[in-house]
Amino acid sequence: MKKLSLLSILCLLLGAFSCSQQESDDLSTAAFAELGDVDHFVFGTYYGHCLGNCTHTFNLKAGGLFADKVDRGYPEPGMEFEDKSLSKEDIELATKLLKDFPEGLYKEEGETLGCPDCADQGGFYLEIQIGKSAPRVWRIDTDDSRIPAYLSAYTAKVRKAVEELQK
Repeated sequence: MKKLSLLSILCLLLGAFSCSQQESDDLSTAAFAELGDVDHFVFGTYYGHCLGNCTHTFNLKAGGLFADKVDRGYPEPGMEFEDKSLSKEDIELATKLLKDFPEGLYKEEGETLGCPDCADQGGFYLEIQIGKSAPRVWRIDTDDSRIPAYLSAYTAKVRKAVEELQK
């Protein structure tokens, strides 16, 4: 009888630990847990004085990565995004961009760095909300000579990510 009980317990333990968790494309899994208290992260580029779809922003949040529904104009907090998440690879690209977010940006006093889109050169849009706090928003010039030096490498990453996500 003892052998039967021991064998039953062993089978139960093997059964319980042999199950694997199903991989998921949405960020409610481990990928988003690594990001701490980030509620959402919006990033992208915009050109206010052009024809066609000139605003390309993406929202990374617990449900995935979502493209904007904005064709023209300037991105703003509260803008609308698509309902369907982009691919797992796209989520990973956006997550890396968030992990590389420059800490120095939090120390900047204003929302506008340089003169984004003043000469039809476009701008970068960044928005991040941590926990229940109000979202922080930055509009950044595309001309590196008009922004702090520490931002140049990051804005280049944002531009490259937006180009990849548009493919």
